[in-house]
Amino acid sequence: MSRFLDSICGGWCQGSRGGRAAGGALLAAVLSLGAVNAEAAPKRVALLVGVSDYAHARDLAGPRHDVEALREVLIGRWGFAAEDIRTLVDGQATKRRILEELERLQERSAPGDHVLFFFSGHGTSRFDPDTSVPLDPYSGAVLPHDAIVYGKPDELLRGLLVGRTDIRPLLSALDPDREVTVIYDACFSGNAVRGRAPGVSTRYQPVVVEDPTADIVPGEALIEAAPEYPYRNVYFVAASSDRETAWDIDPLLIPRYPTRDGKFHGAFSDALLRVLAGEIPADSDGDGVLDNTELKEAVVRRLAGQQIPHTPQALPPFLEDRHGLGKRAVFSFRGAAAAAGPVESEPIRLRVRLDGEATRLSESLSGQDVDLVGDGAVADLVITADRRDWYRIHSGDGELVGTVDQAALPRRIAQFQWFQALSERAATSNPFVFRLRLTQESCGTVLCFGDRITFNLETERPVQVLLLDLDANAAIQQLYPATAAELSPLPAGEIARWPISPNGTPDPIRVQEPEGTDLVLAFGFTESPGFLEASSRELRRDDPLLSQLQRMLERSPEKIAVSTFRLVAKRCDAALLAEPTRCSEATQ
Repeated sequence: MSRFLDSICGGWCQGSRGGRAAGGALLAAVLSLGAVNAEAAPKRVALLVGVSDYAHARDLAGPRHDVEALREVLIGRWGFAAEDIRTLVDGQATKRRILEELERLQERSAPGDHVLFFFSGHGTSRFDPDTSVPLDPYSGAVLPHDAIVYGKPDELLRGLLVGRTDIRPLLSALDPDREVTVIYDACFSGNAVRGRAPGVSTRYQPVVVEDPTADIVPGEALIEAAPEYPYRNVYFVAASSDRETAWDIDPLLIPRYPTRDGKFHGAFSDALLRVLAGEIPADSDGDGVLDNTELKEAVVRRLAGQQIPHTPQALPPFLEDRHGLGKRAVFSFRGAAAAAGPVESEPIRLRVRLDGEATRLSESLSGQDVDLVGDGAVADLVITADRRDWYRIHSGDGELVGTVDQAALPRRIAQFQWFQALSERAATSNPFVFRLRLTQESCGTVLCFGDRITFNLETERPVQVLLLDLDANAAIQQLYPATAAELSPLPAGEIARWPISPNGTPDPIRVQEPEGTDLVLAFGFTESPGFLEASSRELRRDDPLLSQLQRMLERSPEKIAVSTFRLVAKRCDAALLAEPTRCSEATQ
């Protein structure tokens, strides 16, 4: 299980009340009934913390704006009274003040109330190779305003808000009789295997022991499995997995990723605000109530549609949600606050930068409906020459997409364009709930060679399924249906797992070379499309299946739902591979 999430729980987390007026008997009775109903309604209290201005760490552009905008949305749309929201911003957000206000959440609320804690700023973890602070392997940390990032081990630890020692006791006190939502926009151990592209700001800050001979190894192998999720009433959403950094939309990025109010925000926070403000469709089951899972999934879709390379996570994980936290109404609010219809927007064109000798490709790519950008500009894809007539493609955040020859290069770019278009469709206009995700969902999008994975598929309606993999070599592989049995429709309302062995047990896929990015596409058909056949094969560029699929997407969109998933496969460092990672099916 994910350690970055333990920065809130350490080891696995993890309106005024009514009165009555005098008057006639009927009026008194009505007012009395109103008072009872008001007394029964939960109050909502919040602590919002954002640190843009750090005393010792690198400053961030978005957190102070995240807090300001979230406060406005909570008051205007989600039933929070202004006096029940407290904020700590920049110099106010010292470790002492944050802990004091977390303790006061219990006295500010009563049994049955809803409590929200939001943190926006830097995060760190034992599992980042650039961080040498001796954190517990299963307890991440976030950085308050006054945290130091270079010093002796005990000094570093004293300055952090550590999940196991600082946060978990306070959440445990609230858990028995209050509903709690915790939301973090920070990196926790995302850089453990993910590189950062130059110029891309992230909410990651190395915390380094000043003695280089100290016996502390980042990513040190674990000797115990992650404990089970201990809470009944604490639901947590975070900006990224423990293998990913989280983006800060600063002056460099905002031209490419404009925020809802034109101010700097975390990419995750901006998506969250859009959903909470009703600007992004999120009520996927159409019941008029936005639940926790719908909130998290809408934010995931927004970031995926923007090609922002980190994957929001939730605790408890879907398969461990014994108390139904994912289906609970967001902030215990059952009003009509879920987003309405889809927002019309212009498609985002791929921005491609050609570096070095790859600039000779500019003429041949000019007809591919992409925007060629110059040095220093934010790009979705960056192409460099590798060897004669071979090119390396990286995503905008520095991850390798693949190494292909010149003949395959246009095809790989076209695949990214198709993937982006389908991701946007899934985010705005799917006709029903249809979700593909890793069983090991807390791994995010980055996997190591040797990881063993399976997928879960959730569908609101009975569907026939097609799974395609656009791999790092620009090939298109049909993954499903591979057998005659897989041609049968999946039933509605159940979680299907894939791949499955003939005896019905999980049959994991082993992540292996080549290094690069796979784009996985899932299609759910409410009516048999007629062109599906059981096969595990590589599809030609002119394969009839692809042309018929595209025709059906254009002519009968109401009969097809789409889900997309990006997977980055890479060789990981020895320290991480020594860990009994929860990104492998063998340890689930």
